[in-house]
Amino acid sequence: MLRRGFLLGLPSVGLALAGCAKESPPRALLYRLTITVDTPEGQKVGSSVARLWVGFGDGPLGGMGAPIFFNLKGAATVVDLGPRGYLLCLLWRDERRRGSPDQEGLLVPFTARPYRDRNMKMPQAIDAVVEARPKVSIPLASLPALVRFRDPSQPSTAEWIDPAHLDAAFGPGVAIARVDYEILGKPPMKPGAKLTDEIEVPEITASIARLQAVIPWIRLSREKIAEMVKGSDLEPMTKNYKYGRDITKDSYIRSPQ
Repeated sequence: MLRRGFLLGLPSVGLALAGCAKESPPRALLYRLTITVDTPEGQKVGSSVARLWVGFGDGPLGGMGAPIFFNLKGAATVVDLGPRGYLLCLLWRDERRRGSPDQEGLLVPFTARPYRDRNMKMPQAIDAVVEARPKVSIPLASLPALVRFRDPSQPSTAEWIDPAHLDAAFGPGVAIARVDYEILGKPPMKPGAKLTDEIEVPEITASIARLQAVIPWIRLSREKIAEMVKGSDLEPMTKNYKYGRDITKDSYIRSPQ
């Protein structure tokens, strides 16, 4: 799925500036998100690897506020807490928490910003990040949406989790110990391939398979999933619907062709 910013301008302005500058070519990178949870039974760790495609709207109108375009391939991060159930960190933000970003929204503020402070343009900053391969800690307030399912086979049993209070859902003594966000470098590419057509990355395939095993209904069509959540707080377009709390495949898994 393409996540993008938009920049509006008068057609005459666009025509006047056409050819004056070209947009920077897009970049691709791999990242790993790892969540470590303290429990009375010991620490539990879950991680996922995803590919992030980054495009730049820094052409003729870039000086007016260049947007950044994202395309992500991967799946929600799953932490197996044993008999307590599964904790999932989704690909999308939690609309209830201010400062909660989509997973792709972690890149710039937590890895690229130090390079931007050196008066480096964003494409070059991303290049520097990919080269440096930093591993940074993500504060709990800046996590994407967290969720669990009382019954993983039923999407209507979803419960949105406060990252600072896992104990409310999973029991006393359960808390997030740390969250690590690590840049792994560039994905392997076929010669001449597009950035969305890279060679299969086993870690991404495993992350998607892990998510599909935990919530098998994610393989169903959107229509089937919508029927399964009918009548619950997750059903769209009803009086029970709460923005940001619906069940959509793009929240859990993205595998663009």
